[in-house]
Amino acid sequence: MKILVKVKTGAREDGLIKTGDNQFSARVKQRPYKDEANSAVIKVLAEYFGVAKSCIELTKGHKSKQKTFQVMGVPQNLRSE
Repeated sequence: MKILVKVKTGAREDGLIKTGDNQFSARVKQRPYKDEANSAVIKVLAEYFGVAKSCIELTKGHKSKQKTFQVMGVPQNLRSE
């Protein structure tokens, strides 16, 4: 499952909001330094989808606020939400 995520770094707390079909807005405390923010987004996505962090791959936007992730092993009931 491919999802698009707009990331806001330096937030007070981590969070994820669904903004459309396969589109999300993520807030993470970490700053974009040494891939820490990307790792934090992967952690937030893993918690939301109920999968391991290893099931989520950043495929596009490594240094951008707009990122594309590939999520594997997502249960059917979460795909249609």
